Amino acid sequence: MLTNMIKIEIEGKTKIVKEETMVKDCLSDDNNRILAVKVNNSIHSIYYKLVEDSVVEPITFYSDEGKRIYARTLKLIFLKACYDLSLNMNKIEFTNKIQNNYFIRFKQQVDEDLIEDIREKMWNIIMYNIRITKHKLSYEGARKVYKSLGSEHQLDNFRIKTKDNYTFYECDNYYNYLYGLVAPTTGYITNFEIKPYKDGAILFLPDDDNIDKINTEVISNNVINEFNKFKEFEKNIEINSVSDLNMHVLGDTISNDIRYAELNHSQRILEILKKINSDKDIRAIFIAGPSSSGKTTFSQKLEDGLKIVGKRAIHISMDNYFHDLEKIPVVDGKKDYESINNLDLKLFSIQMNSLLNGNSVRVPEYNFKCSKKEFNNNNVLYMSKNDILIIEGIHALNPKVHKLINAKSFKIYLAPLVTLGLDHFTKVSSNDTRLIRRIVRDSDTRGVSPEDTLSNWKKVLDGERKNIFPYVNLADAIFNTNLVYELGVLKPFAEKLLLKIPENSMYYSDARRLYKLLNNFLPIETTHIPSDSILKEFIGNGCFKR
Repeated sequence: MLTNMIKIEIEGKTKIVKEETMVKDCLSDDNNRILAVKVNNSIHSIYYKLVEDSVVEPITFYSDEGKRIYARTLKLIFLKACYDLSLNMNKIEFTNKIQNNYFIRFKQQVDEDLIEDIREKMWNIIMYNIRITKHKLSYEGARKVYKSLGSEHQLDNFRIKTKDNYTFYECDNYYNYLYGLVAPTTGYITNFEIKPYKDGAILFLPDDDNIDKINTEVISNNVINEFNKFKEFEKNIEINSVSDLNMHVLGDTISNDIRYAELNHSQRILEILKKINSDKDIRAIFIAGPSSSGKTTFSQKLEDGLKIVGKRAIHISMDNYFHDLEKIPVVDGKKDYESINNLDLKLFSIQMNSLLNGNSVRVPEYNFKCSKKEFNNNNVLYMSKNDILIIEGIHALNPKVHKLINAKSFKIYLAPLVTLGLDHFTKVSSNDTRLIRRIVRDSDTRGVSPEDTLSNWKKVLDGERKNIFPYVNLADAIFNTNLVYELGVLKPFAEKLLLKIPENSMYYSDARRLYKLLNNFLPIETTHIPSDSILKEFIGNGCFKR
């Protein structure tokens, strides 16, 4: 019987192999750091069997998907270690990943000895290089697995799912449902750190650019507190998971939940305003946050709140102080648009201090089409003694900027810090939430295709990692712009756009991953969303300019 042969492109070589050859058998002997592969733009395990002519791209830690696989695998190893140590798995809960940290609550007494036991057990699991096996289980099969683990409540997360089977991963008789691919064996994890923190621990992943390096600096308590406040809010309205949210949609109570979520935002903004108004010396407010955080709407709401107490806000976008094209710094032969050196800091300093001194100033407006600052007579600003500057931009938390103005300032960091969980161990990604927001907004207001948004996303994240996140600890206030219901609203908008990305696109796997995430949510109508909601900044029909 003749065996069909197929052609594959892999590692810069063309190979002719038998049909149903595993990708693993086509890789170089020394290439044991490949976590997974992309086959014709779809993500697969290295054990995937090739059935047609294929372009195969190895996925390592130094890709976005590679980092996600590494993180899932490390999470599985951590949970396996806790299971082996007979810890109560029902009391362990992961918060979302902040930068490269997982915050884990144990809901029990935690000390250094316990964390050391977990660390040692994890390294043992890694050292033995245990094969991680994928299993397709029916609902009944999943029920039996969860019953054996004492975690039958995890089945609640499948309440509205219509799948015939579920993908579980097994590591030496420990099973879990991880919402994505993991590494072939435990030995692929080469670096991590874990430290006790309050009622739990922090699990540190390697640096994005260097797998051998780990930054164990803990992000500010303000961020953790903001997470905790929103988790408490979700508990109060009885939405502790995506499954709970879906049940509220089915039960027709979602309009109340929307109202509660918006009131919670208003209350948190009021708290920040009270802090600002309590200090009469504050003349400038700096606002920074990653892309699609809702900065425009938040700033407008802050301005409205200040107006009520008799303070007129003067809004300054630092983007208008970009250098003209010819003065933008060049790094490694490329224009560095994200660097603070791309800002005309001298002009910014002169104009901000002139405003603070009560002078009229003709501020620039940056023309992004021709990469040039433009000045017109209609853009003249003036500040009275009771007015306050609101300065917004990617570099607004950088202390170099604060030193340029002769006034006391208040610094705000905002981002959608998503607390909603797919289950106890997997939270909805804050980055994915922002990306979905941006895909919808870019298409609606900027005529940008979802492929173009996805192609630019890595550069956006790199800029944030360098220019925003190092300074989060300097913020005087943290504001969580996430709305517990938002992905249900964004779902129909985003799905329609994601489905437009063809299978031959290099961004098809990203689109497919986001589509699968949205598949966990029931759609929510926009009827009850108020016009001043942060969500309106992305879906349109809001009362503020986008």
